[in-house]
Amino acid sequence: MFVELTDSGPRVREAENLRSLSVRAATSQTLAGIGEFGEVDPDGEHVWLHLHLFKAAAAATIDAAERDEWSTGFDRMIAYAAEHGWTKESGTKVRAHRESPPV
Repeated sequence: MFVELTDSGPRVREAENLRSLSVRAATSQTLAGIGEFGEVDPDGEHVWLHLHLFKAAAAATIDAAERDEWSTGFDRMIAYAAEHGWTKESGTKVRAHRESPPV
């Protein structure tokens, strides 16, 4: 799963893939477009996504009939991230690495 930063704002893509998490931004200016969806880590290589907004946006891309099962898998993904120190602020944010989009 990844968050694509576009001129019209962040968009969750491939939400069914619960094995990876990244943010795709072509430039640091584009990365600044994360807005209320998250915040850029001072290292510039990671973004802290606000879980309530991120999960809601991702869930909206999943078929309603599959959403409960997907939600359980999403929660497992976040639990895994927490075990590895990739969450903060009492689990309200999850860390995603920054990728440059494919050319």
